[in-house]
Amino acid sequence: MPEWLTPHVAVILLTAIVVPAVTWAVRIALVSRKDLAAESEARAAAIAGVHGRMSEIDRRLDRGEDRFGRLEIQLQQMPTKDDLHAVSLALQAVSGQIAKVDTEVKALGRQIEKTDERLAVIDDYLRQDSLIEKQRST
Repeated sequence: MPEWLTPHVAVILLTAIVVPAVTWAVRIALVSRKDLAAESEARAAAIAGVHGRMSEIDRRLDRGEDRFGRLEIQLQQMPTKDDLHAVSLALQAVSGQIAKVDTEVKALGRQIEKTDERLAVIDDYLRQDSLIEKQRST
């Protein structure tokens, strides 16, 4: 063995042992292409599942937004307490006017009864008068 190589023999032997050991350790630590492809497919399937669930959630959210929109429209169309109060006041005014009309109708009814009584008296008088006239003419 040449003399210049003697001091480096330990380094060469160490390199000859360490490099394959490090290469073996790195190969064990790293993933093979087959394992990488399997993991990639598994993650793609998981992502597709998540996307499917996300699209279902999006559809449900859209339906919920539509329902909330319809509810909002219905709530906007419902009367407020001020509207109901105004209707209550209007009904009270109508009720007062109906009471007034009722009083007038009752008074009118009494007048009609009096008129009927007078007409009955006049009718009786005329019937008696016509009977008297018939008796005179015979």
